[in-house]
Amino acid sequence: MDAFTLVVGNVKGGAGKSTTAVQLALHAAAVGQRTLLVDADPGRSALSWASRAPDWPHELVPVIAHHSPDLPRRLPGLAAGYELVVIDTPHDPSGSAQVGPMLAAGLAVADLLVVPTSPAPADLDRLPDLVAAVEREQARRPLDWLVAFVRVDLRRRGLALDVAELLEGRGLPALGMSCAVPERASVEDAFGTGRLCVEYSALAGTVLAHVAGDALEGVG
Repeated sequence: MDAFTLVVGNVKGGAGKSTTAVQLALHAAAVGQRTLLVDADPGRSALSWASRAPDWPHELVPVIAHHSPDLPRRLPGLAAGYELVVIDTPHDPSGSAQVGPMLAAGLAVADLLVVPTSPAPADLDRLPDLVAAVEREQARRPLDWLVAFVRVDLRRRGLALDVAELLEGRGLPALGMSCAVPERASVEDAFGTGRLCVEYSALAGTVLAHVAGDALEGVG
């Protein structure tokens, strides 16, 4: 069976993409999935994270860098032997309505796209550009995606609830507050460690249940 490809992406910088990709990969490995983490961001955040971590489980979650848009052609070879591939993609600094080439390559191979964002209006500003890119890809083939709230200031819980309701009203697949990742120093301090952040447990559980459901459907 081919590996399931989980892409973490957002056109907005500072959205928590690398932290989310790392934590989803670590949580997947913790439940026994053979997982490969691909750092497709030229900033090499995920690769730097793993290389600095003395307790990184390299035998369970190997990390490789691949920053070329030929990812759709190369991915089958890279993914051989794995059940899950998590791809950390870069943001698009251009500000154009088009997504950057590496995120576009990620969308082309994704079985599931996870879009981490805070519920702050400034962080949601370019979500329409990403929605348009997803819809273009969905016109070509099936593509599931989820919007996940991360770096949530729990003092502004009402804002997060309002934004989730707004996105749902627009037909966007936003996960609710039950999967939200709060903004905490313990998450920021996890950089350079192989530690599972409990703050990501609910989100990881929901995403991995989605992965498992799709895998079972494919077997059937």
